[in-house]
Amino acid sequence: MVLLLSLVLGGGSCGDDEPYPAPPLLPVEPLALESVSWNATGVAVGIVAAVAEQGDDLVVLSDQGALFFRSGRLDARDGSVRHWRQGAALPLPDEPGHWLVGLDGTGRLRRLRSHAPLEDITDRYRLPAGAVADLVPLGGQRAAFALQQGGLVVWDGGALTRYEGTFPRLGGGHGQVVSVQQDQVQVVDAGRGTGWSYEVPGVVAAVTDPTGKLVVATATSLFVQGGGGHLQRVHQEPSPIIRGLVVAGTGVWMVLDESLALLRFGRLHRAAGRLVPAGAKLVGSPTGDLWVLGPTGLMRYGEPGGGGDFALWKRTILPIYTRTCMQCHQPGSPATVDLSTYGAWASRRMLIAQRVLEGRPSPMPPPGAQMLTQEELDAVRQWVEAGM
Repeated sequence: MVLLLSLVLGGGSCGDDEPYPAPPLLPVEPLALESVSWNATGVAVGIVAAVAEQGDDLVVLSDQGALFFRSGRLDARDGSVRHWRQGAALPLPDEPGHWLVGLDGTGRLRRLRSHAPLEDITDRYRLPAGAVADLVPLGGQRAAFALQQGGLVVWDGGALTRYEGTFPRLGGGHGQVVSVQQDQVQVVDAGRGTGWSYEVPGVVAAVTDPTGKLVVATATSLFVQGGGGHLQRVHQEPSPIIRGLVVAGTGVWMVLDESLALLRFGRLHRAAGRLVPAGAKLVGSPTGDLWVLGPTGLMRYGEPGGGGDFALWKRTILPIYTRTCMQCHQPGSPATVDLSTYGAWASRRMLIAQRVLEGRPSPMPPPGAQMLTQEELDAVRQWVEAGM
């Protein structure tokens, strides 16, 4: 059943005269980046519109069709659809788990599987054929779909809720949908069925960060949701150079004057050099890396860390940490153990095996917290055994 609700918007504002104290601006720290190899044989991918990623599987959606990569090598391609808007790992309509989905240029959802025809699954989410304008995963079994004729549909494990209005440029996470338009940021809390807005003159982008806080950018200022839900300016530029906020791993990536920057755990890190061409699109990876979709190709960037066990941790464990552990085990959080880095996990490998896999002397995550799926438990076991 689709429940029709009018979204009642109301909230704060932010601009040059905030009605609340602003915190000190964040110092800008250096960010070391490296180009990450993802295309082992140098396959030409064409002009890329979107990517969809899950574990070792990557689907590149371009004017050449859907290209399926597994562990960095081209596994299959399907050229039947060559116009794409978006790609993501979405929750399965009828059971736990996720599958890779592409939104094509006609507004249809296509299931992406290697060596299988592209399957139109729009009706599996009980959406009208050709009606979808944008999509965003919200975490868990939730996803949101903006409709071309107006309105927003939130899928929650089989239940549908529709919100009236217009919702361009979707973002979100932690059960919240974020949309930006006409000097306004709209937020919908899918769990509570409520919505509100912020007036932000000149807003260019907004996302929900991995801790559940709203991050908003104008061309010259960066805001983060603070106490009481207010937006507080944390960074300011003398000229209009900020664009393209996306979430990846534990942070929020953006472009500052054609260079990449990363907002993470209350710190802003900025890379040297000009890495992002004008008009390029940013897409976050669950590993914390960043995809840059530009006119000259598809690039992947990440922080230096090496391969081997680190690469396995980043690909399989970091997404688990972001979903289930980060709220309590990040720097400055109530728990005394910071698990935000590879080194912290590697030094506690056996302890993690005992607490997470064996549940002794007490289980982790603790009762009442988000529990790990069987797939996630298998990933932890694989990582533990790889370093023994």
